[in-house]
Amino acid sequence: MQNGRIVIGVLLAAIAAPAVAAPRQPEANNRQFDVSLNARIDYNTNLPRVSEAEAKARHLVLEDTTYVPSVNLDLRLPIGRQAFFASGSAGYDYHESNSQLDSERVALTAGFDTRLGPCRNRLSGSYQSSLSDLQDINLASAVTDQLEIKTAGLDVKCARPTGLGVTFGATETWTSHDLTQLAQQESRSEHYTAGLTYGRPALGNLTLFGSYGRTKFPRRPLISGIEPGYEVNAGGLTYDRHLGARIEGTVTISYSEVSQLVIDPAFPVKDFSGATYSADLQYRPAPRLSTSLSFQRQVEPSNRLGNNYDLRTLYRLSGSYELGRRIRLTLGVERSDSDSSGGSAVAAANLLTKSRTNSAFGGIGYDLSRRVGVNLDARQEERKTNNARYNYDDTNVALSVHLKY
Repeated sequence: MQNGRIVIGVLLAAIAAPAVAAPRQPEANNRQFDVSLNARIDYNTNLPRVSEAEAKARHLVLEDTTYVPSVNLDLRLPIGRQAFFASGSAGYDYHESNSQLDSERVALTAGFDTRLGPCRNRLSGSYQSSLSDLQDINLASAVTDQLEIKTAGLDVKCARPTGLGVTFGATETWTSHDLTQLAQQESRSEHYTAGLTYGRPALGNLTLFGSYGRTKFPRRPLISGIEPGYEVNAGGLTYDRHLGARIEGTVTISYSEVSQLVIDPAFPVKDFSGATYSADLQYRPAPRLSTSLSFQRQVEPSNRLGNNYDLRTLYRLSGSYELGRRIRLTLGVERSDSDSSGGSAVAAANLLTKSRTNSAFGGIGYDLSRRVGVNLDARQEERKTNNARYNYDDTNVALSVHLKY
């Protein structure tokens, strides 16, 4: 833990040092290269986010302080009409009491934006690595599992500002675990979307789309020569509209059907059919005040042992207010529901299959200069589940400092 304090101290000293050069500014051709160093101190009353009895069974302490040094990158390099981009962060979590939870945290996305006539194309890939949530590790003797998620994707949109157009997207995703007991949860997913769009600058853009997705679990035993998994068929509408500087947002409404690729007696899946949706809306009622409303209901591959997919629902309302040019206030509420499907009857008794988490959060940010900023944030969470082992209350307070180059 002493090493964690040393790293944070060195980073804070570097951030507090006086500026010796003006910060970089993006050029007119959208060239961008931003790097920021960050240091955060997190205090949690329930860091593992499980019940007290579950924490004791796994030899974890509820109350803990975490030190997190990290670096962020945001790069855009135009090459003629094309552009290379990259963004991401890398850091390490040092825990005061639960040192067994110390781990790296990496997230990186990179790719190319290209233009060919009326078509705009994006080829991208991403990589994420972090500890799995304890609720996904249904093993009393296990505490840590490093989850890796790799994604490759292609998005194409051929349309002019006014009139008809077409869109196409393809994505491949791989998940892996370093905990041997969770090998059967490793998945490989593919997703394809095609749509017809119509746009007018004054009205926005409307897209009629259909999609197909398939997820397989390659580490599970074959059934009649077929890898177990499920497929998702969906169709719906997306509406995207920007109205000056006051209102903007995107709303998607669709109907989805989930079905098994092959009947797996060890992981019986309850087929799902129903509405899925997502929305991200912003409204600025005053120059200094902005509000945001987002909600979604999506089918996602499950990381929980014994489950195939999760139906996740999220609602979030937040607002921010600028007190002058240097101070920002934020406040918001959030509710997250998870409904898991699959799992043997034996495993289901110990699995987390239904949960609801209610949260309230707020914070204040202060810019000491164009390069240096400080944030103080607080969050209160409460989760109720079908399994008392995973019920918890947590209060989190975080102080962070960042230095932009």
